[in-house]
Amino acid sequence: MLETDNLARLIDRKLEVLTQLHSLAQRQLQLVRQGETELLIGLLASKHRLLTPLQSIEDEMKPFRGQDPDRRQWRSPQDRQRARGVVEQCESVLREIVKIEVACERELVRRRDLAAGELQGTHTAEQAVQAYVSAGPGPMAQLDLSSDT
Repeated sequence: MLETDNLARLIDRKLEVLTQLHSLAQRQLQLVRQGETELLIGLLASKHRLLTPLQSIEDEMKPFRGQDPDRRQWRSPQDRQRARGVVEQCESVLREIVKIEVACERELVRRRDLAAGELQGTHTAEQAVQAYVSAGPGPMAQLDLSSDT
């Protein structure tokens, strides 16, 4: 077995994991937009479980990182080309995951700021009520409705 057979296997596994992460990231964005916090927490746990195998794959790929790709021995030019295509797919999927993560972060910040504004409005209204209540009944003007006629 050539070492590039192992490299190709690792690249394929990486694409599988990234594809699963991409799918979860898309669902994550939906949940964030819908404000489904409980479901979001479960989904984030699922994403976290995929990071362990991804890290393991990356660790196994370390010996290949220092190599000159043009000096690797492949079974055929087609195998080399296929591996290159899978690497490009990995990079594309990873870029898309990052875009989705950025969109999630923006939406979460927007929701946080909206909630903070609502809380501030509630606090201000509560302060107004407290000020009104603590002022107590003020002097009431009396209206003379008696008639001299």
